[in-house]
Amino acid sequence: MKKTIILTFLLALLAGLVFAASSSRVQPIGKKVGLVQFDAILQMNMDRYVATTTLFARYWVSQDLYALATVWSEPNGRGFMKLANQAVLSDAHGWKLHGDLFPDSPNNKIYPQATGDRPPFQWGAGLYHIRDSRFADSAAKARRVYMSDLGPLLDPGQEGTGSFEIQIPRSTDQAARTIGMLRVNAKNKVIEMMEVLDRDQQLICKVNYHYGPEGDRLSRLTALLPTRPQKLLADANVVMQISDGDGIKEQTIRIDTVDHVHHKGGRICAVTYKDVTLGNQIVRLPVYVEVRRADDSRVLRTAELTNFRLVQMDKDQVWQAARAFAGLTQQDRDLRQLVKKYLRHRARLGPPSIDPNDTEAVMRLIARYPVPEGPTFEPIEL
Repeated sequence: MKKTIILTFLLALLAGLVFAASSSRVQPIGKKVGLVQFDAILQMNMDRYVATTTLFARYWVSQDLYALATVWSEPNGRGFMKLANQAVLSDAHGWKLHGDLFPDSPNNKIYPQATGDRPPFQWGAGLYHIRDSRFADSAAKARRVYMSDLGPLLDPGQEGTGSFEIQIPRSTDQAARTIGMLRVNAKNKVIEMMEVLDRDQQLICKVNYHYGPEGDRLSRLTALLPTRPQKLLADANVVMQISDGDGIKEQTIRIDTVDHVHHKGGRICAVTYKDVTLGNQIVRLPVYVEVRRADDSRVLRTAELTNFRLVQMDKDQVWQAARAFAGLTQQDRDLRQLVKKYLRHRARLGPPSIDPNDTEAVMRLIARYPVPEGPTFEPIEL
């Protein structure tokens, strides 16, 4: 479990689900609803020449924490594409990981929440070392827009129509924020477009909001994520041969980092919202996310979110539920032992002997997961 893929676009979406509630007329805003559980089917296209990876997961999200558990992935291969049977929980106190496929891995532990500037990562193109995945949290939180940021739109004496340029001051309790300015187009305090810029006035994202027929219910948003420079960790010594007229000499040059392009080609993220009943209230939640390259419209990520419901659990109960959902069943463990014992057997003095107990285990697995029978043919008489 040396590598993993973290769905940063979905973590950013989760950050958007936990905005503070407000009675302001400004739209769209978040709402406190408690702990929400939902299921997700995620698809990822890493490259033109790599098959689509489909991931089946369950999420628990509240204002104070989120957890996710992956139960299966297709293709169910080995290596970093093996994304099933992992559980993650994140709150203000840390970022916790457990993978049932490799229960003794040193990666299974609690990491401190990422603070400060993100260090150079060892891999690019959406691949992160497991210890670096937590930085997706900090990046999403650093880009979060709060109701208190919307100054002119909150003034009850103002109509809230026009174009607004809002400077975001630094504050001690939000020191890690990367937002420096907002550019907002609004009509009657309904936000139609928002540009989010960093401290260097570089565009982080541009979001267009689309509403239903009555104009007060968010139905869809589209966000442009431009290419951004990024440092990757090289940590290498390069030996160069230099000719100075008297012969060739070798010189060693230390390279700590290399320049990389994040979101190469740009990204267009589209989020579809629908009304969802949670308990005794109806809330508008994202139900489908699609991420494309901006330059060629190639689909890179999709997420279909379903089965929303309110649950009553504390943090420990959420973690236990996530581990149980992602955990290997006894049948999974039996199958892994049988595969290791027989299918990966390296013959030295012939095939391995069959343990009668293993035969019974195979029959139990076949009874639980029936093997389809192949076609039968009548023998041909010659």
